[in-house]
Amino acid sequence: MTDIKILILCTIILALGIGSMLWVSGAYAEGIEYDAYTIPSITVTCSHPTARTDGTAFLPEEYGNIDLYLSGNNEPYYSGPECGATISLGPLKAGQYYVQFTQSDKDGRVSDKSDPHPFFLHNIAPPNPPTNVGIL
Repeated sequence: MTDIKILILCTIILALGIGSMLWVSGAYAEGIEYDAYTIPSITVTCSHPTARTDGTAFLPEEYGNIDLYLSGNNEPYYSGPECGATISLGPLKAGQYYVQFTQSDKDGRVSDKSDPHPFFLHNIAPPNPPTNVGIL
Protein backbone atom coordinates (compact mmCIF):
# COMPACT_ATOMS: atom_id res chain seq x y z
CA MET A 1 0.00 0.00 0.00
CA THR A 2 2.85 2.41 0.81
CA ASP A 3 4.35 1.80 -2.64
CA ILE A 4 1.07 2.85 -4.26
CA LYS A 5 0.94 6.08 -2.19
CA ILE A 6 4.53 6.91 -3.19
CA LEU A 7 3.75 6.18 -6.84
CA ILE A 8 0.65 8.41 -6.73
CA LEU A 9 2.60 11.19 -4.98
CA CYS A 10 5.44 10.98 -7.53
CA THR A 11 2.90 11.03 -10.37
CA ILE A 12 1.23 14.14 -8.92
CA ILE A 13 4.57 15.90 -8.43
CA LEU A 14 5.64 15.00 -11.96
CA ALA A 15 2.31 16.18 -13.37
CA LEU A 16 2.54 19.47 -11.48
CA GLY A 17 6.11 19.97 -12.65
CA ILE A 18 5.22 19.37 -16.28
CA GLY A 19 2.15 21.55 -15.98
CA SER A 20 4.24 24.36 -14.53
CA MET A 21 6.81 24.04 -17.29
CA LEU A 22 4.10 24.25 -19.93
CA TRP A 23 2.50 27.21 -18.21
CA VAL A 24 5.81 29.04 -17.91
CA SER A 25 6.62 28.22 -21.50
CA GLY A 26 3.23 29.47 -22.67
CA ALA A 27 3.32 32.57 -20.50
CA TYR A 28 6.87 33.66 -21.21
CA ALA A 29 7.70 32.32 -24.64
CA GLU A 30 4.82 33.53 -26.75
CA GLY A 31 5.54 33.91 -30.47
CA ILE A 32 8.71 33.17 -32.39
CA GLU A 33 11.83 32.86 -30.24
CA TYR A 34 15.06 34.64 -31.22
CA ASP A 35 18.63 34.79 -29.94
CA ALA A 36 20.17 38.22 -30.60
CA TYR A 37 23.62 36.64 -30.91
CA THR A 38 22.66 34.52 -33.93
CA ILE A 39 19.94 36.79 -35.33
CA PRO A 40 20.94 40.43 -34.75
CA SER A 41 17.77 41.92 -36.24
CA ILE A 42 14.30 41.01 -37.42
CA THR A 43 12.12 42.66 -40.04
CA VAL A 44 8.47 43.23 -39.19
CA THR A 45 5.94 44.07 -41.87
CA CYS A 46 2.31 45.05 -42.19
CA SER A 47 -0.19 45.99 -44.88
CA HIS A 48 -1.66 49.45 -45.21
CA PRO A 49 -5.40 49.45 -44.50
CA THR A 50 -7.69 49.84 -47.50
CA ALA A 51 -10.66 51.27 -45.59
CA ARG A 52 -11.41 53.70 -42.79
CA THR A 53 -13.35 52.68 -39.67
CA ASP A 54 -16.60 53.92 -41.25
CA GLY A 55 -16.06 51.63 -44.27
CA THR A 56 -15.07 54.33 -46.76
CA ALA A 57 -12.03 53.72 -48.92
CA PHE A 58 -8.57 54.65 -47.63
CA LEU A 59 -6.48 55.40 -50.71
CA PRO A 60 -2.66 55.38 -51.00
CA GLU A 61 -2.57 59.13 -51.66
CA GLU A 62 -4.20 59.61 -48.22
CA TYR A 63 -1.51 57.64 -46.35
CA GLY A 64 0.40 59.39 -43.60
CA ASN A 65 2.95 57.64 -41.42
CA ILE A 66 3.07 54.12 -40.12
CA ASP A 67 4.21 53.96 -36.48
CA LEU A 68 5.72 50.79 -35.04
CA TYR A 69 5.40 50.27 -31.29
CA LEU A 70 7.45 47.75 -29.37
CA SER A 71 5.99 46.25 -26.17
CA GLY A 72 3.61 48.98 -25.15
CA ASN A 73 6.05 51.90 -25.36
CA ASN A 74 4.21 55.16 -25.89
CA GLU A 75 6.86 56.40 -28.31
CA PRO A 76 7.15 54.70 -31.71
CA TYR A 77 10.21 52.55 -32.37
CA TYR A 78 9.83 53.54 -36.04
CA SER A 79 7.75 56.21 -37.78
CA GLY A 80 7.68 56.62 -41.53
CA PRO A 81 5.82 55.88 -44.76
CA GLU A 82 6.87 52.21 -45.06
CA CYS A 83 4.67 49.48 -43.66
CA GLY A 84 7.50 47.65 -41.97
CA ALA A 85 10.80 48.16 -40.23
CA THR A 86 13.89 46.38 -38.96
CA ILE A 87 14.23 45.89 -35.22
CA SER A 88 17.79 45.56 -33.87
CA LEU A 89 17.69 42.84 -31.23
CA GLY A 90 21.16 43.44 -29.77
CA PRO A 91 20.24 46.42 -27.55
CA LEU A 92 17.08 44.73 -26.23
CA LYS A 93 16.98 42.82 -22.95
CA ALA A 94 15.87 39.20 -22.92
CA GLY A 95 12.12 38.77 -22.54
CA GLN A 96 8.72 38.88 -24.15
CA TYR A 97 8.01 41.60 -26.73
CA TYR A 98 4.96 42.63 -28.73
CA VAL A 99 4.91 44.56 -32.01
CA GLN A 100 1.99 46.80 -32.96
CA PHE A 101 1.43 49.30 -35.79
CA THR A 102 -0.74 52.38 -36.24
CA GLN A 103 -1.61 54.10 -39.50
CA SER A 104 -2.21 57.82 -39.83
CA ASP A 105 -3.68 59.74 -42.71
CA LYS A 106 -2.22 62.92 -44.22
CA ASP A 107 -4.45 65.03 -41.98
CA GLY A 108 -3.12 63.39 -38.80
CA ARG A 109 -6.00 61.02 -37.93
CA VAL A 110 -4.46 57.94 -36.30
CA SER A 111 -5.84 54.43 -36.23
CA ASP A 112 -6.04 52.25 -33.16
CA LYS A 113 -3.06 49.97 -32.65
CA SER A 114 -3.05 46.72 -34.60
CA ASP A 115 -3.37 43.41 -32.80
CA PRO A 116 -0.14 42.63 -30.93
CA HIS A 117 2.29 40.26 -32.62
CA PRO A 118 4.56 38.53 -30.06
CA PHE A 119 8.16 37.43 -30.12
CA PHE A 120 10.50 36.25 -27.36
CA LEU A 121 14.14 37.24 -27.09
CA HIS A 122 16.63 34.90 -25.41
CA ASN A 123 19.85 36.02 -23.83
CA ILE A 124 21.77 32.75 -24.04
CA ALA A 125 25.01 32.88 -22.11
CA PRO A 126 28.24 31.73 -23.80
CA PRO A 127 29.80 28.45 -22.65
CA ASN A 128 32.32 28.24 -19.86
CA PRO A 129 35.99 28.11 -20.88
CA PRO A 130 37.71 24.75 -21.32
CA THR A 131 38.98 22.99 -18.22
CA ASN A 132 41.76 20.52 -17.50
CA VAL A 133 44.13 22.44 -19.77
CA GLY A 134 47.54 20.79 -19.94
CA ILE A 135 50.77 20.91 -21.87
CA LEU A 136 52.13 17.67 -23.25
